[in-house]
Parts: sequence; structure tokens; C-alpha cells
Amino acid sequence: ALEKYGLQYSPDIVLLQIFPLNDICNNSVQLFGLCKSPNDPYRPYFIERNGKLVQTSAQPFRNWLRQYSSTYGLLELAWLRYLSPPADPTDEKMRKEGMRRLGMNPVDPLLLTYSVDEERPPIIEEAWETTERIIEEIHRTTIDNGAKLIAVVIPFEARVGDRWRDFENGRPERMVQDYPEQRLGKLFDRLKVPC
Repeated sequence: ALEKYGLQYSPDIVLLQIFPLNDICNNSVQLFGLCKSPNDPYRPYFIERNGKLVQTSAQPFRNWLRQYSSTYGLLELAWLRYLSPPADPTDEKMRKEGMRRLGMNPVDPLLLTYSVDEERPPIIEEAWETTERIIEEIHRTTIDNGAKLIAVVIPFEARVGDRWRDFENGRPERMVQDYPEQRLGKLFDRLKVPC
């Protein structure tokens, strides 16, 4: 979006908002369909190939058809609406089965972005690393176009408020209340990006 649309406005400042739950989880094509996001089939994903980020899709052929064939788009919309509605991304049984297939405990991948390092599944760590690479690319693109990047981390724990300990005690994994802010803070300090 930044490269395709944002830079057309010649911005002086690019504001990057990060919501640690889904913004980490949704950067993993391996977690496709498990992060309670109905847009998963349409979103771009990035994978690392030969040291570079390469854009991909969970449904590459279908996304190509969606982009280049309005007829396909209409047929798919009719198919999904009337004949075969897509799986509900909030269907817990479907999500738990998907997590089991990936070798994960049936703990919400969204919440695992807050888990302690030694308990974080490799797939969640990969999502974190991909997110950090994407942020580095956004930073580089911003600088190359004469703008300044400013980041804002929207803390999930603020929604839980004073009930964080109760929330944390009901989880099988150990969680760090401000883990995303700590991790992203180190990245932004290294990049000299105000956060």
C-alpha cells in the first residue's frame, strides 16, 4: 500500500500503526486462516527467499484471477455467497484443527505473540521475524523517498486493563504483558525511528 498508493502523495511523514495481535499473526502465510481474519484469502504475504522478502499469496492462482478477471471475481463472489460460503475464521474447531496440523498447542496464535521466548512456537517466531523484515523494508522505502517513519504500537493489554493478571492466569503459556512493545522498541531504536 505504501509503495503503490502512499508514495504518490510525496509524504513527509509515514505513520505506521502496529496492533501486535493480528499484525504479527497475519504476516505468516503458514498461519493462513488461523488468525480470525476474513481477509486472509486476499491479503499479500511475504516470505524470505535468498535473503530478500518476496511477495506471495496463500492462494496465488486465485489471487491472479481476482486481479485480472472481473468475470472470475463475480463468479467467485456468487459461489462463496450462495453455494459454498467460506470457512468462518472465528470457528474455534476449525482453528484448533489447523493449529494441530502445524504442530502447535491449541492456543490462539494471536495471543502467542505475547508468549515468552522459550515457549513461543517457531511459526510465531517466524511471523515476528517476517514482521520485523517488513518494517525494515517500510523504513528503507520511506527514507529512500525523502520521508520520515514514525511508529505507533497499539497495545492489546490496554483492552484488558487491570484484569491482565486474571487474563494471563487463564492461559497455558507464560505471557509478557508488554513483550511486543519491548521487541518493537528495540527494532525502532536500532532503526532510529520514533515510536
